[in-house]
Amino acid sequence: MRATPILIIEVLSGSTKRIDLKEKFDNYIQIPSLLEYVMVSQETPYLRVYRRRTNWQLESYYADNTLILESVDLEIAVRHIYRRVRHVNFNTHTVSLITSYPPRFP
Repeated sequence: MRATPILIIEVLSGSTKRIDLKEKFDNYIQIPSLLEYVMVSQETPYLRVYRRRTNWQLESYYADNTLILESVDLEIAVRHIYRRVRHVNFNTHTVSLITSYPPRFP
């Protein structure tokens, strides 16, 4: 594990969601080097983003949004993050099966 992370990305699952949303969040924002914390939903095309520069205020991203990760200079469509997920209905924001983990980006 890197001792001075600037970005942490968590994939939420039903069994760890409560811990990720509260306990890990509280611990991660205490890391001096951390600039961004991203939580990725398995169940819907939805991302929660927290940034140090906004005092860890929640930013929500949905299927039609573009995510910008300032810490690693990356801009990516939320749809692209979920491109390998089967049975995604972007109108109702449902996901039924994740086909590859970890996701591979070109």
